Amino acid sequence: MSMLISRLKSTLRLGQGHLRCMMTSASLGRGREDAALVAKFASDLFRESFADSDVVTATRLDYQADRALTWGKPHPSLYRMLRDWLDDQEKGNMELIEIFRESGVPSAQTNAFIRVCDQDHGQALYRLLQGDGRVAKLIDQLMGGPVDLLELAHSVFGAEESAVDDITCLVELCNQARLREGDNPLLPARFHYFVKALEGAFMTLASPPQIYLERMNT
Repeated sequence: MSMLISRLKSTLRLGQGHLRCMMTSASLGRGREDAALVAKFASDLFRESFADSDVVTATRLDYQADRALTWGKPHPSLYRMLRDWLDDQEKGNMELIEIFRESGVPSAQTNAFIRVCDQDHGQALYRLLQGDGRVAKLIDQLMGGPVDLLELAHSVFGAEESAVDDITCLVELCNQARLREGDNPLLPARFHYFVKALEGAFMTLASPPQIYLERMNT
């Protein structure tokens, strides 16, 4: 990236300070305490001057859960079935009622969801999930910062074989849940994958051919 920016400057004959540079990152730094390191990273990347004061950090808004609204924990399969129902263009209320009944959702929450969903499914999801005991636990787990997906799945769903799929569906639904259009979702969580590119590989052509990531003496 730094090389491409340098080539752009060279092609356009731009000196230092002539190109306005901005960058965003969801995972770089731990907040204001890392502003100096982030500024140095930006300076090295763009070959421009960045100060600590140029770094804009996020402010976390604590979620104030109303525990009085908690109605329980449904069967883990609810989240997958509810997501599939919302994606179905030919969905019907009778199918949804059966899904909620089998999953242990109280009738009051079922009726409230159906009443609102036709007009605003985001609001319907918000009102349903804000009383879900698993959502409250999920939010508590994430308040301290990023958590490994496997660790989070087993913390919320226990030893269920489908724990990772269940937590994925639950987070997806929470991201769709908004009390009003334009509001932040109930849980603005994102999945991040950290992938490291190979710096090189070594191959032996003797039978059977093998690939090594480190130099080997054979």
